[in-house]
Amino acid sequence: IGTRVVATAMLRADRKARQDGRVLHEATPRLGVSVRPHARWNVSASWARGYADAPYWYRLATLPGQQGNPDLTPAVLQALQVSPAVQVRRGLTARVTLFSTSLRHVLARQAADADGAALPEALMPTGMTL
Repeated sequence: IGTRVVATAMLRADRKARQDGRVLHEATPRLGVSVRPHARWNVSASWARGYADAPYWYRLATLPGQQGNPDLTPAVLQALQVSPAVQVRRGLTARVTLFSTSLRHVLARQAADADGAALPEALMPTGMTL
């Protein structure tokens, strides 16, 4: 866009033919912008949506105790990230990344304690890295 603003956009289109003849169509967009209003600091932000189809085994397994489900939907991830940065001195830049992640249709084994009681999920959907 200019010398102080950089923007990116991407769209990935997927077509997946499943073994049972059904066809999945998914679009996964990604957007990003980086602004550098001053020579010593900048802010970057991005948003993305992605997906992963359920693995073959989870959809079509036929073993006793391991029955698959052919109707499983793809896992969907949406992520938002903002990263301000400042150049403290030559060769040293400090950056903080704030993020939020949303997951849907995720396949995972449920963790359990020694008595078989379900344990709470350990997903961290929001956070900060330094």
